[in-house]
Amino acid sequence: MAKVPGYASASIHPDKIVKYLLVSLPKDDKSKFMLMHGFGPNNIPEIESALLDHVTVHEVVSSRPIPDWNDRSGKTIAGHNYVVECVFQTPDGKNPCIRTVWTVLLGGRPTFQTILP
Repeated sequence: MAKVPGYASASIHPDKIVKYLLVSLPKDDKSKFMLMHGFGPNNIPEIESALLDHVTVHEVVSSRPIPDWNDRSGKTIAGHNYVVECVFQTPDGKNPCIRTVWTVLLGGRPTFQTILP
């Protein structure tokens, strides 16, 4: 498969790191994985860089359309979600294979959604 469309302009909202990836949650907790591999609140730029490297280096393994909820027919597509998989550069050097999910709305640039360790 190919790379995420527009991967070179991918972006990550800071809250996705600070208020999601590094926060302990009762369900779908990502913080344990991040901390276990050396990521934490003191190296947020390194987290962002590793995520952007992931979408830049690796190819899409799956994608699915995002329906336009304003179109009741369900035939209009608002964009796509893309899953990227493989080596994730981590401070501890273990560099596990993970999946990242990116959303590209029509006419937009890729935005980070989540990791799947």
